[in-house]
Amino acid sequence: MELIHVGFRRVVAGPDRLLATRGYGRVHHRILFVVGRNPGLSVSDVLALLDVTRQAISGPLRRLVVDGLVSAEASSSSRRRKSLTLTPAGVRYERRVSDLQRKRFAEAFERVGADAERGWRAVMDDLAEGGRLRVESLRAAPGPQRTPE
Repeated sequence: MELIHVGFRRVVAGPDRLLATRGYGRVHHRILFVVGRNPGLSVSDVLALLDVTRQAISGPLRRLVVDGLVSAEASSSSRRRKSLTLTPAGVRYERRVSDLQRKRFAEAFERVGADAERGWRAVMDDLAEGGRLRVESLRAAPGPQRTPE
């Protein structure tokens, strides 16, 4: 358990510093990441994927929209449903923040080797099964085309 906590701190340290330059936190990154991989999600979809309350993301989501990183357009199927997508600036910013984490993982996997990477991925897949099932159920639902993870 100690390795999970220490490892997590190291994985998020760089992104946290970059996010802080805009006054953002991890919730902003989580929203950008989920919307970036699943364009067209509704706010309810994002709540379900992140397993958070509407109150937890309403402020950060509104800020991302005001800052021009997320677009919230009325859905063609329902005026009450907002379809969320990243703007071009949002795509660039999300990539910049997430690339810090991708780089850390790529370097670690290079050091430990392919067998260790496969083992780590198998463990994470098992631990994340509930999250994976939520993503799969949203992708199976009718609506906007989703992009693969």
